[in-house]
Amino acid sequence: MKRSRKPKTWWLSDAKKLADEFPYTFHKPSSEAISMLQPGDEAKLIFRFDCDDPVPSKTDKYLPRCFVTRRVLHEGHKIGDLYREEPDRDDDSGWRFLAGDESDEYMDDSDNIHLVSLGAVLRQDDSILELLDSPVGSAFERDSSTGKFVEIGE
Repeated sequence: MKRSRKPKTWWLSDAKKLADEFPYTFHKPSSEAISMLQPGDEAKLIFRFDCDDPVPSKTDKYLPRCFVTRRVLHEGHKIGDLYREEPDRDDDSGWRFLAGDESDEYMDDSDNIHLVSLGAVLRQDDSILELLDSPVGSAFERDSSTGKFVEIGE
């Protein structure tokens, strides 16, 4: 009697294929690094599976892009000022995040401004999470005495 095989419901992603397809955003360790792995070492595997999940992913909400200064994204400063303007493109949320002490000269240097997902900003400072549903035209600043955000005019 021949056994019927269950359809494959999961598989491992091919890291080389991903690295070739996304050379600027997906890092695959070198063959030399991989050959040094020993039992007990940790390695990252990417499992893929077919899923018809009826519940939308909560992370999809944080995929749209925003502008954020280097001080917030890379230097560890908390967001001090944020405002939402009309989006520049389809994938733009319209949000702009600053530490609040950036000079005009700093802001004029394009190396100090980054276009990233909202999720990347939330990873650095999620204190603005409850404000993200605010409409275009909203602006907030962090109150230095309470640490809470206060709505301000444009």
